Amino acid sequence: MIKTVIFDLDDTLYDFKDSHRIAMYAICAYCEREFGLTTRETTEGIDKIMKQQFDEMGPIAASHNRIIRFQRFLEERDLPVFPHALTMSNLYWKTLMDTAIREPGIRECLAMLRDSGIRLGVGTNMTALIQYQKLDQLKLGEYFDFIVTSEEIGIDKPDPAFFQCCIGKAKAEPDEILFIGDNYEFDIKGARSAGMHALLYDPKDLRPNEAHRINDYRDLTADDIQAMA
Repeated sequence: MIKTVIFDLDDTLYDFKDSHRIAMYAICAYCEREFGLTTRETTEGIDKIMKQQFDEMGPIAASHNRIIRFQRFLEERDLPVFPHALTMSNLYWKTLMDTAIREPGIRECLAMLRDSGIRLGVGTNMTALIQYQKLDQLKLGEYFDFIVTSEEIGIDKPDPAFFQCCIGKAKAEPDEILFIGDNYEFDIKGARSAGMHALLYDPKDLRPNEAHRINDYRDLTADDIQAMA
């Protein structure tokens, strides 16, 4: 019997990729206005710094930190860090959150699961403050009983320590927990390795051969959840 369902956040509860794209447009416009940089110079430069962050820091929450990313981007070009790194970080996150749209049917799905007596959680990479702000912006926080962030654990999914923390907060045995996420390597394989059940959220049908997948929350029922056990 499934007693707890844990959801990933980005690209599972809302479309991160689309909001990120819009936020980066805002950053490119800022850099063109303030520094005369082209869109290509800005995007390629920030992508390079992002890769360096992951390579140097490893799979921890700080590797996702945008203010560090923008700071290093400015430093590499000998541009003033103050006030621009903070301004760019604030602009990025405000734009992303203002444009974040809940996945179709997710609010109704969460309400249905709560009404059926299932405990709900969030299991997400990234810093805690930003993820709390996203849930608040999306008006979804009220549905969840707990959250696990990689900042709290000290390492990103799919590290086993992340999923062990999820199991502890779920107040259930691993085989009584269902993890729902969009990333096959991080969410699905990571959860299954910890003994949980896993359901791939695949709205664009990228993995049609995955047996346990859903592309629309409006099709998910309480019986479907229990059939996963």
